[in-house]
Amino acid sequence: MNYLLNIVIFFPAFAALLLYVLKGENSRIFAILVASLELLFVVLLWNEFNTNYGGIQFVTHYELISSYNISYSVGIDGISLFLLALNAFITLLALYFFKYLRTSLIIAILFLESIVMGVFSALDVMMFYIFWELSLLPVLYIIGVWGGEKRIYASIKYFIYTFGASLIMLVGILYFAYQYFLIMGTWSFNLIDWYQISLDPDTQKWLFLAFLIGMAVKIPIFPLHSWQPHAYTQAPIVGSVLLSAVLSKMGTYGLLRLVLPLFPFTSSNISLIIGLICVFMVVYGAFIALAQKDLKTFLAYSSLSHMGIIVLGIFSLNTEGLSGAVFFMIAHGVVVGALFMLIGVLQTRTQTQSLQDVQGIAHSMPQYSSVFGIVMMCSLGLPLTMGFVGEVLSLYGFFQLNPIIAFLAGSSFFVGAIYMLTMFKKVFFGSALPKYTTLKDLNLREKIVFVPILVLIIWLGVYPKPLLTPISTSAETLSRTISAKISLTLTQTHDMENIESLEYPLGNVPRDFDDDGVLFIPRIGE
Repeated sequence: MNYLLNIVIFFPAFAALLLYVLKGENSRIFAILVASLELLFVVLLWNEFNTNYGGIQFVTHYELISSYNISYSVGIDGISLFLLALNAFITLLALYFFKYLRTSLIIAILFLESIVMGVFSALDVMMFYIFWELSLLPVLYIIGVWGGEKRIYASIKYFIYTFGASLIMLVGILYFAYQYFLIMGTWSFNLIDWYQISLDPDTQKWLFLAFLIGMAVKIPIFPLHSWQPHAYTQAPIVGSVLLSAVLSKMGTYGLLRLVLPLFPFTSSNISLIIGLICVFMVVYGAFIALAQKDLKTFLAYSSLSHMGIIVLGIFSLNTEGLSGAVFFMIAHGVVVGALFMLIGVLQTRTQTQSLQDVQGIAHSMPQYSSVFGIVMMCSLGLPLTMGFVGEVLSLYGFFQLNPIIAFLAGSSFFVGAIYMLTMFKKVFFGSALPKYTTLKDLNLREKIVFVPILVLIIWLGVYPKPLLTPISTSAETLSRTISAKISLTLTQTHDMENIESLEYPLGNVPRDFDDDGVLFIPRIGE
């Protein structure tokens, strides 16, 4: 079934090319069909996935540049599997929800879906970087062409931040490959190969910084966040949905897949500093959101606050924190995507997204208000919603590392309630303005979109096991790899016989690994 992952990666791009050539009048219907099939392919992938195995599965490997061991190499584990599902799910809902989408915009969305699938599946670091950079192009088009009044400023700022940070990361990638050559005597950009070496602390420190900058801008992490409110606000609603729900997860995924396992010693040493930054992000994002007058900018800063909790869980370096961070990535993607779509409903009805211009919506739109309230409560981390599971696990993971920082970060429950409930009271309650007393409630198309979101919020809040079990299995494997490599760094040895405990590539699928636990990737056709 390895071919199925390749279909998942390239099917949307192939459909986008076909749509570009044909340019039919029913492009949205075609795109919805494509996105539906893409989600089906991901579900089939999940069905074939071995949830008891924490390593890489569905591996495909083609050599591209043999002298430098650059290859088309893809595979997924329990962490990346559900990010693929999130990408497919959000893209399908976005295409169905927004009724009036131009063909060119739909093509950009399908290309973006394909590129993000590649980011979440790449096992070759150079290929990861290529997918990473390619994601810039459709986003720039979506913001720069279809955005708001200041769309050019927002798109240029987004490009400068992300491309500049990516260039710094590229320098780090090339230098790491050179270090691998010095240690092993051969070139390689294969991520699993890179996992097998441990760099000295000084080298780790500088490479960690280069990789972290590249990831931090995408997430974003304070103080590299100033592009975010402009991009989220100026992008069309469909662009805001994809940026907040999916693209921000590229950065946190990069931390999990590259930064932690490649630089575990530095990650461990700097975790408390990162923790303090995350606490500041939680509080800063909350209070800046409270001062906003635009609903999309409000959600941008709210998202910054929540991403602080995700990063905190990642840098706990233990199974609970890593599992919680990944689960919270999924929950945040579903919730923030739903909130932006709800803002899209309000903007369509009222022709405004200003908090000052809207009041008493609940009188004319009770169903809309109820859906907004449930999604908002999930965002606040209400028990029995999926937001609660991920947030608590992330905090618990860091609590084992530093209880004080975890306690301060836990203020997210309180400060989140302050800005969210204040906004909800202002928009939905009070005396309705005369011009908003006859607004139409949710229509059938909108209900079809929000019903599965509400089901996921409640179902995975009450019973998170279907996601949490495979995520935890891979998170435990990653955590053991980090611990083993920290010990290896402390002993200052690169003897390959002493790294049996590097458990990331180990598992219960013997056909993928040799007796030493090293990933064996057969060439196709052998």
